[in-house]
Amino acid sequence: MSASPRTTVRVHLAPNVSLESINNIVATIGGRYGCRTCGLLGFDLQLVGDPGDLSEVEKLPGVASVGLQ
Repeated sequence: MSASPRTTVRVHLAPNVSLESINNIVATIGGRYGCRTCGLLGFDLQLVGDPGDLSEVEKLPGVASVGLQ
């Protein structure tokens, strides 16, 4: 069985980006590459930034796992 083709979208944010803008960016990418019917499973989201406490993120609805690289 061959793997399905995947698209990688990399977005570099401006230093002064607002939380509302980030939400809009994710919604736009999810609407284009994800599937609202099956829970937006069509894409993976990777955020890169300063390390921090991820315990709150782990408890959010829809989060299957959180890890650091």
